[in-house]
Amino acid sequence: MTDTGRGLIALEMRLLCDLADPQAAPVGIEAFDGADVGVLLDAARDHNVEPVVLRKLKGLRFPEAEGFEDARRAASRDRMYLAAVALALSDQAARVMAAFRKAGVPHALVKGQAFARDLYDEASDRPFTDIDLILPASAAARAGEVMAELGYVQFKRERFDKSEQNEEQKWGLQGDRLMLVELHGNLVHVPALRRRISFGYAEHADACAGGDRPVAGHFVTAVIHAAAGHKFHQLRLLVDVMQAMRRLTGDDLDHLAGVVARLRIQPEVAMSLQLVDALFPAVRATGRAGDIRERLRLRPVPPIVDARSVLDAPGGAFWRSKVRRHAFRLYQMSLARRRSLPRA
Repeated sequence: MTDTGRGLIALEMRLLCDLADPQAAPVGIEAFDGADVGVLLDAARDHNVEPVVLRKLKGLRFPEAEGFEDARRAASRDRMYLAAVALALSDQAARVMAAFRKAGVPHALVKGQAFARDLYDEASDRPFTDIDLILPASAAARAGEVMAELGYVQFKRERFDKSEQNEEQKWGLQGDRLMLVELHGNLVHVPALRRRISFGYAEHADACAGGDRPVAGHFVTAVIHAAAGHKFHQLRLLVDVMQAMRRLTGDDLDHLAGVVARLRIQPEVAMSLQLVDALFPAVRATGRAGDIRERLRLRPVPPIVDARSVLDAPGGAFWRSKVRRHAFRLYQMSLARRRSLPRA
């Protein structure tokens, strides 16, 4: 495979974005003329969009691309493996949530499995390798007891463990990291950033209107995950945002206008919308991001992170990307409007 250390060139970038969009029109073989398919496949894996890319490449042949068929077969095996893991994790999620309900532990399923179930026409386009549950901080101790009763073991470092600081616990079934359940008290794990953006159980319940507006909750969760969790370091983070955008109804947007204002996450939402618009032509053509921006009364934010910053994040050409993405984190923590904090 070709070394992607210098970053994607323009043609491969365009193809990757088209292929990573689960609902974009199929890409014909002629679109690959002059493209380095090896670079494209490496980037698909780096950006965690390999399943949907391989699905959309099905039936196309690139005999001149060295190692392509071997890569396709390896990726297909990976996809089958991920599907099996997802099935096993789904069974465990049902088991854990049933035990939490019986024990009176408030909780909600978030991120991977919830996105795959509700936002993707083909769930296999959105693989997940763990189960994420959000719960009130006050329920963490009881939740830990339930997890232990179910045969789970908490993973903690002997030194410098940050589970409490990050409000995140990792549990593996009988110590197996393949059967991983993450319990989150807050999806914003960085304490310095959490002083401005908080997204815990109560905020999640607000975002999804107590379960009545699940897509609205998924949209906010995806934005928080992309902008406040991982600094836009993978294309898949923005695919999740895009898929939620597509499913938001007018009533969802009316509800979200209040949620976004209460959480004071206008910069995070605006930045996510700008990046989706820049990266995915099928969405840009519909004007969807602009409509949402208007309904949520959002102002544009400085283009600190651009499309190239996202695409270059995993590769060897990451320094420009890293500087811009960390600059956005600095903007979030120092210049963006702060949320109201309870008085001590």
